[in-house]
Formats: sequence, structure tokens, C-alpha cells
Amino acid sequence: MFGSAKDAKVDIHIRCFFDVNKIKLKVISLVLLFLRPKFSQLKNLTSSGFTHNNKFLKFNTFKMRSLFIILAVLVVFSGCVKKNKVPTAQNAVNPSMHEVKVEEVIQTSQYTYLKVSENGAENWIAVTRMEAVAGETYYFDKAMEMTNFKSKELNRTFESILFVQEISKQPVAASAMQAPEMQGAASHTGKVADGKKEGISVTPAAGSVSIADLYKNRADYAGKVIKIKGQVVKINEQVMGKNWIHIQDGSGSTDDFDLTITTLDGCKMDEVVTFEGVISLKKDFTHGYFYEVIMEDAKLVK
Repeated sequence: MFGSAKDAKVDIHIRCFFDVNKIKLKVISLVLLFLRPKFSQLKNLTSSGFTHNNKFLKFNTFKMRSLFIILAVLVVFSGCVKKNKVPTAQNAVNPSMHEVKVEEVIQTSQYTYLKVSENGAENWIAVTRMEAVAGETYYFDKAMEMTNFKSKELNRTFESILFVQEISKQPVAASAMQAPEMQGAASHTGKVADGKKEGISVTPAAGSVSIADLYKNRADYAGKVIKIKGQVVKINEQVMGKNWIHIQDGSGSTDDFDLTITTLDGCKMDEVVTFEGVISLKKDFTHGYFYEVIMEDAKLVK
């Protein structure tokens, strides 16, 4: 066990340094072993004094080929070492953590798009709108990739982009970093990153149920179309072709106060809305998105 995060980082870098240099020595030894017979020929050529032009030309050709082989091996090896991520104390604790540096920032009404670099590779990530500046370093460990994603607001298509639920300026252990809806092993039980919002009290609409009642009797509602009313507390637009809406109505406690809804309809933050849709249980969208209870393909009831 490491004494501290700082000690762990130093220890890992030292071990990595010696491991890499051991590999370098082995590669050079193999190259020299390969060239050893050629050096014997070189010795014979040298003792002859290069009296014959052909021998002289052969010697120079041999020199050039030998240098080319050595340089080629070292270039390939250096490239492989560069592409491999050097372990740090942070990703030793959380192997799935990404450490990225912001290269470009694009702001929209709902999202902040960040062009980031990690280990020499550049990618685009999208997060809920936040203040960010080029040159800053951020950490995240769970993301959902979208290919050929088109931002209507930017009128731009991203060949590949990662939607990141939680991002931080400080490396955090996996258990603390992952929001409930981002955890693959644990289910999304109703909590969102910001927790239960204070001051919400929404009376269920006629023919609808409360969020707390939905969670309590989830088995009875599974596969059925129901109505539910609540206040919008979070919006993620156009992810996997749908809008992802979080609503709360003031009911429920630790694990049953928030409901995620997928819909093609739009709404605004803090708006009180009524949705009608199908209830699904234990829904797994992969990429770490697992929901214990979710309302799918919902329609906004006017």
C-alpha cells in the first residue's frame, strides 16, 4: 500500500522509468546481436585496406543499411512508448479515469463543447453548460460516445463525441466520481448529481401518480402507460436521438425522488410539466447508463 498519493505517484514514475529503460537495453542488445556477423565481415574488409572498389562500396552499403535498421527500430520503439499512457497515482486508484487538457471551448445554451487532448490524441466531449477555459485540466471516468452527432444549435456534425455526466478539476476516486446514473454496477435509483431540490411541491394531475408512489409500486406499473407530473430539474437534449428530462414533485426521500424521462418533446428548466409514457424497469443503455425506473417515449401532455 502507498503511504500517500504523492508517494504513490513518485513510486510509479520511478518504476516506469526503470522498466522502460530495461526494454530499451534489451532492444539495443537484440539489434547488436543481429549485426554481430556483419561486424565480422567489416573487420575482414578493414584488414584488406579496401584495395578493391567493390569491397569499399559493399562496406558503405552495409554501413547505411545497419544505421537504417538501428534508427528504424529505435523510432518504432519510441513511438510505442509515447503512445502508452504513463500510470499515475490517480488512475492507479481509478483505472477508468481520463485526464484531459482543454484545447478549445464552444458554448451553447445547454451544453459546453470541449475539444480536449489526452496522451496526444484529440477528442470532443460535451458537458452540461459550465465555465471552461482553454489550458485547464479536467478529470472524468464515465462517458457515452455518440457518432455522427449533429448539434442543431451549432449546425455542426461531430464524427465522434463523448457525453460526460460528471467532470471535475480534481482527480476523484471512482466511487465518489460516478453519479448514480453513470454507475454500471449500481442502479439509478432516483438521485441526480444535484440531489433533491428544495421547495418543490407539485400536486399530481388527475389520473397521474406521484414519483414516490411509482417507485414504491414499480412492479405494478412496469410496462404500463401512466401519467406523471413534476418540475423539470435537469435536461440533456438530443442524446441518442432523444431528450432526457429529470423531474421531481417533492415526494419521495433518499432513493425515490427523481424520475428520468426520455422524449422527443421539449420543455424548459423549472417548468411544471405532465408526461405520459411507458414505465420500464432495470433498463440498461450500456456505457454505464442503468436505470432502475425510467419513463420511455413519453409525450408531453398539454
